Amino acid sequence: MVAHGLVSSALFCIAKVYYERTGTRTLNVRRGIKRLFILLPLLWLLFACANLGLPPFPNAIGELLVFSAIVQHGLTKFIPTLIGVVFTGIFRLIIYQYLNAGSHFS
Repeated sequence: MVAHGLVSSALFCIAKVYYERTGTRTLNVRRGIKRLFILLPLLWLLFACANLGLPPFPNAIGELLVFSAIVQHGLTKFIPTLIGVVFTGIFRLIIYQYLNAGSHFS
């Protein structure tokens, strides 16, 4: 819970910095912004991976405990949870790529 609170707060803080620097919430305008910020895209990627529960980060322990508890209740509950986690991870990485890759920034 503590790791999730820290990582989620850091992601919101980075999103706020992006918003303050660009002045808009439109994703098309922010595309290719990594040329302006050197460290923020790296921090965003690290915190996004931590929020996904990848192994070197503390959130991985919580993910393992949740998945082991769900497996004990049955495979029918595990499959929808696994699908949700996979689609959430794909969404986070697509948003990261969409904001930090590309050639134009207005």
